[in-house]
Amino acid sequence: MTPPRLVTVEVPGVMPPTTYTLLSKALADLWVAVRFQPMSRPEWRRLECCLAGPGAERFVAERLDESGLLELTAGPLQLRLRRVDPVRR
Repeated sequence: MTPPRLVTVEVPGVMPPTTYTLLSKALADLWVAVRFQPMSRPEWRRLECCLAGPGAERFVAERLDESGLLELTAGPLQLRLRRVDPVRR
């Protein structure tokens, strides 16, 4: 059995670094943390698609598989998602 693919998410000043075993839970919590933060309507829509849309989990998983890190900005927010190697944690 393969170990879980851990992911750490954070939004400085809004959400401290938190590690999840389920990407879907990480995205849901991240969306809850940022959806009412100040940002433009187009930025809000982009984050909604990336974090809560029907293809969000696949989109984020693909980006994390490619580079291990995904950074999104919206207004003053800097969202960071990164894969965590359970061996080197």
